[in-house]
Amino acid sequence: MCSGDNNGRGIGNLNRTPEGAAARQVLISRGIPAGAIHDEVNSRSTRENLVEARKTMQRYGWQRAIIVTHDYHLLRTLSQARSLKIDASGAGVHETAMFRPPLVLREVAACVVKAVIRMIE
Repeated sequence: MCSGDNNGRGIGNLNRTPEGAAARQVLISRGIPAGAIHDEVNSRSTRENLVEARKTMQRYGWQRAIIVTHDYHLLRTLSQARSLKIDASGAGVHETAMFRPPLVLREVAACVVKAVIRMIE
């Protein structure tokens, strides 16, 4: 399943092609049959993306998932998947076309905020 956040277009909707559609194109170019790819291009957050992925998994009777995302994003994504009762393992990708430090800082901040919210609740 190919997916992406922020209407599938990344931060600020600067990308014209949704991330899920771009990932689909890459997979097809590498020999994956189009019929084996289930893209999701409407989510605006990691959580929305996981909810849509869970729907696809339920539709096809899939029990486990492997989440492939940027390595700096993997911990939070797997945590959210667990909270949604998705049985998943992860594979972190190091390559990115974007400048990496702000993305890593964003993830650290998001994890800290989540931890603080858990402490307050």
